[in-house]
Formats: sequence, C-alpha cells, structure tokens
Amino acid sequence: MKRKYKISFVMLFGILAAGSIYYFYRYHLPSSLMAEAHEAFRQQDYARAEQLSSGLIQYANHRFDAAKLASNSARRRGRLDVALRHLEQVLNERDAASQMPMELLLVASRLYLQTGRAGSAERYLRQFLKRQPQHVEARDSLLDLLGIEGRRWEANDLRFAKLRQGRATLPVLLLLSGDERVHAGARRAWSEDLHRFRDAQPDDPYSMLGEAITTQEDDPQRAEQLLRTVVGMENDLVEAHVRLGKILLNSGQFDDLAEWHDILPESATQHPEIWVIRGHWYRRQGSNDPAVRCFWEAIRRDPMHQAASNQLATVLASVSPDLAVKFQEQARHLESLTSALNLYVAERGEPVHLEQIVASLEHLGRYWEAAAWCRLTLGLTPKPDWAVEAEQRLVAKLTPDLPQIAPQVNLGRTIDLSGYPLPLVPWQAIESSNHDLVGTPNIRFDDRAAEAGIHFTYYNAADPLTEVHYFFDFTGGGVAVLDYDGDSWPDLYLT
Repeated sequence: MKRKYKISFVMLFGILAAGSIYYFYRYHLPSSLMAEAHEAFRQQDYARAEQLSSGLIQYANHRFDAAKLASNSARRRGRLDVALRHLEQVLNERDAASQMPMELLLVASRLYLQTGRAGSAERYLRQFLKRQPQHVEARDSLLDLLGIEGRRWEANDLRFAKLRQGRATLPVLLLLSGDERVHAGARRAWSEDLHRFRDAQPDDPYSMLGEAITTQEDDPQRAEQLLRTVVGMENDLVEAHVRLGKILLNSGQFDDLAEWHDILPESATQHPEIWVIRGHWYRRQGSNDPAVRCFWEAIRRDPMHQAASNQLATVLASVSPDLAVKFQEQARHLESLTSALNLYVAERGEPVHLEQIVASLEHLGRYWEAAAWCRLTLGLTPKPDWAVEAEQRLVAKLTPDLPQIAPQVNLGRTIDLSGYPLPLVPWQAIESSNHDLVGTPNIRFDDRAAEAGIHFTYYNAADPLTEVHYFFDFTGGGVAVLDYDGDSWPDLYLT
C-alpha cells in the first residue's frame, strides 16, 4: 500500500513539475523576454530588441505585440524589407485583420508605402479606416495614394471631407475643380512617387494604372497595353476600365469596346465616366434616347460633369428645349469656372481671377468650395471688399448636412430623365446593326499622319502646383501651313 502511495506521489509531483515547466516556458519566459525586448527598444538597442521580439511572434499571446516591436526595430535599423517580413507573419494569418490591433494595420500601411507597394498599402489603409474612419493621417495617406494612381473620382469625397474640416490647401481646392489640366499637373508633381512604386513592384496593377494615365497623351498604345494588363489583373479597378474605354472609343476600336463593356464590374455603374462613354457610343450609333439616359446618369453621379452637361444640352435641344437650356447654362458656368481657374494658375495666382472663381462656384451651388476660396482671398492685403461680403453670405449657407453641391441647383436631382431607356446589353448587337445607318455622311476622315511622316503630339507642360508658367502653356498648340521650300507642296510647322 505504501508503495502505491509513493508511486502516486511521484506521478503527481511529475505532473506538477511538468506543468510548472510548461507554464514557465509557455507564459512566464515569453512575457519576461517581451519585457526585455521593450526595454532594449527603449534603450535604442534595436538589434537586441528585434532579435528578442522576432522569436516571440510564434506565441499566440504575444504575436501582435512582438511583430510590431520586431518591425519597428528593423525599421529603425533601416531594414524596411525585413520589417515587412516580421509584420507579414501575422498579416497573412487567416482572419488576422479582424483581430489585429488597429495600430498594426496603420504600421503595415506605412511600411508598404515606404517600400513602394501601392496595392498592399491601400488594402491595409482601407481596413484601418473601416475601424477608424475619421483618422486624419490614414485618410490623407489614402488620398495621396489615389492621386498618385490617377484615381481622381475615388479621391473626390476625401478631398471634399478635407475641405469641410478646414484643412484644404490650394492644391486641394484646384483638384476639387475637376479640370483635367489641373490633374495632369498634379500627376507630374507626383511622378517621383509613381516611379518609386513602379521600380519597387513593376507588376503591381495600382502603380501600373498610374503609369498608364501619365503616358496616355504621349503614348496611347503603351497606355492601352498597360490598361489591358491592369484590367486583367484587377478587374475591380474601375478607373482602369474608364481609361481603357476612352481609348477604345476615341480610336474607333468598336469590337473591342463591346468586349470591354461586357467585362465591366458591377461597381463600374457608380462611375460617371462609364456613363459618358456609353452616351458617346449611343450618339455615334444615332440612338439619342439611350444617349440622353446615359448622360443624365453621369450627371446624377457627378452633377458638375462639363462634357455630360454639354452633350445633354445638344441631344435635348430638339426634343426638350427648356431642359436643354438648363444644361447649357450649367455647362457655360462650368466653362467660366474652368477658364478662371486656368488663368489664375497660369498667371501665378493673380488675385483678379478670384472673384470670378468664387462667383462661378456660388452659382453652381458649390458653397463649401466658394467659401474656402473666399478665405484664401481674405489672406491677401488689403482684403477685397467683395470677398468680405461673399464670405459672410456663403458662411450663412453652410450647414453640417450640406453636400458638395446644394440640392436645389443639382440638375441630377431636380430634373428626372429616368423615362429614357437604359442601355441595352450586350453592346455587340447594337454595334453590328448600326454600321450603315441611314443618313450617315459619306465624308470620312482617315488618320494618315504617320504615313505622311508627321509625328507630333501636343503636350501642355504647365504645372498648376508650381509658380513657373509660360505664355504657350495656356494658349495651346498651333499649326502653320506654307510652301516653305518652294516645291509647290504645302509644308506643316506644328508647335
């Protein structure tokens, strides 16, 4: 009996000892090492801190803290790729994003930005913003990223929110204007970041989109090739579909355009430019009713879309002149705004154009922007009287729930054109049945410039975000036709 008791006691002692050893190595030792790693970091011994913490990422109770500390230590040592590898040990775990501390998502996005991984940076910024949507740094980082990639429609809400918070700078106000020339200038300012992204990850579809948009004027074939690649890799990148669709439409690749339309993601219907492309397509086919619906859908999504306003005014002129006049008037005010903005930029911030900018914005119901331009004007010495009066008038109109465009002047809301037919799907049937439309003019133009030895692309080099501008930056290109060498054939001089 005594022998039995002895064996039981030994077994119990062995179990307790094993449990103590397990507890020590599983909980006490890792906690002790984690504390030592934090102390090493505080003492700026980053090599020791990284060594200790990286070995603790495998422990469930410490994995997030250890990954963050190992990553920060490696980053302090200038080892950015290693810092990312430490983080990715937990980032790649299933359901890690829902359990991960928010700060770790932000740390990951910063590292991906620093190392030029645009797609991964955006993914973690968006995950972070889902949990903390008003975080200023994350919103600004995402805004910059979208700007670098040329995704201006997606960036608009973030820019407008920045304006409402009173943080709008002159570049933000200019970019909110929506003018393509302003955005082209901004892309040149971001070119260094874009090159860094492309060099770091050449096959990343997000930075590839940015390159395509940057090169589309000078090398449309290269842009088309890049955009086809992007769409194949990341079909949900709507801006890539938009840019590709424009190239196909403008170059007359109608069979490809029909295929392009068939693979559009569902989210593409929210982008106004998709509807503008559809509208132009139907106009080219002589189908004005669906064209009206398409341009109106574009206006619903972007009430300040100048091209859609112009097209609606033209198409409605014969069937509803009263409505056509409203869209024509809006297009005229948009043109006035664009002209004033371009002159303001071209003349290096000449104050004489500010009154026209504010007046156009106010007429268009863009009271938030008009008030911000007033505040910019009131920084001048002396303060113009009109700006003082305009700011008082505009501030009285600003309410917490006021959108970017006042509802009462938003033609997408006040005019209902939903009675016009929606586009038919698929497009191929429409395209093939309308090649020989009755009444189509017999005159046609073929692009034979390359055949004739003419290789010229006009490029406006004005940068709206810098102070250096030249006269030819805002007058546009030109052509002279003369028999320069006296051989009885006209010669061309393009500028």
